[in-house]
Formats: sequence, C-alpha cells, structure tokens
Amino acid sequence: MAITPMRRLEASRSLPGQVSLLGSRTLSDGRRVGTPINSAGVPTVAKSLSRIRSRALQLQGGRCFYCSVLMWTDDCGAFAKRHRLPLRLAKWLQCTAEHLQARQEGGRDSIKNIAAACRVCNHRRHAQRRIAPTPEEYRALVRKRVSKKAWHPPQVFERGLIGGG
Repeated sequence: MAITPMRRLEASRSLPGQVSLLGSRTLSDGRRVGTPINSAGVPTVAKSLSRIRSRALQLQGGRCFYCSVLMWTDDCGAFAKRHRLPLRLAKWLQCTAEHLQARQEGGRDSIKNIAAACRVCNHRRHAQRRIAPTPEEYRALVRKRVSKKAWHPPQVFERGLIGGG
C-alpha cells in the first residue's frame, strides 16, 4: 500500500509513548490494531512476523498458500535472472505474510494465523473489498483461475513456476 502524506499524518497522530499505526482502529477490548510504521511513515515488518513468514514459507515448500507459485524472499534480481523473468513481474512473486484472520479483526501474528502468499494473491484478496473472502473461499477461486492459466502472466506458467498444490 502506498504511503501518502495524508496517511503519514493520520498515522503520526498517536499519543506520546504509543506506537504509530497506519490505518489503526481500536477494538472493543481497547486494543489498537494496524500496521506499525517507522518515523518516516513507512510500514515496518516486525522481526517476529518475518520469522513466522519464513517458517510458513518453509512449511509450504516455498510456494504460495493460494496459487502454489514459487516465491522469493531475499533477492528479486537473482530470482528473476534464474527464472528468466522481467524484474517487474518477479516483484509480484515476493513472499508476503498473509494474515488468515486480519489484524483488524483481531488476528494475531502467529504461525496458526500466518500463511506465506505471493504479493499478487495477498493484494488481490484485499483489494477493493470491504470484507475479504475467507481463506478457503479465496483459495478455491484462485486455484480455479490457475487451472485455466488465468491468474498470473503467461511467463509464470511457461517457466513452470506454478506447483501442483
């Protein structure tokens, strides 16, 4: 998600001693949830979330939870070169931490609630929706589109980056 000056301003309105959160919301139990941001207003990923994402990626055999595409974590350029992909396409195959139950709905950063998902699947699950589909509903939709080779660009299928799942 792009950080606009307005979002930086909104995120910076936390009280002294509080962590700045992008898109923060207070739950009924008084907890504030949202995406942590640094002093420049850029979203950050907690080290623990990074470790959970890495563990989920390992458990999933290096593939996206939804579409089974092979993903990268550290070096987009090397991944693009190894699989003969344009860099702009390889960027969309980055591994992200997908909260199965959103933080905004009280979902926690735990191995039971985090799946490794490619940037395409993570973005599309939440884009332009008030309520994201359940992980099961979304996975079925994605797999149906993948079976028709209609989810990722042709190069992804041609290079054999989609797994059996």
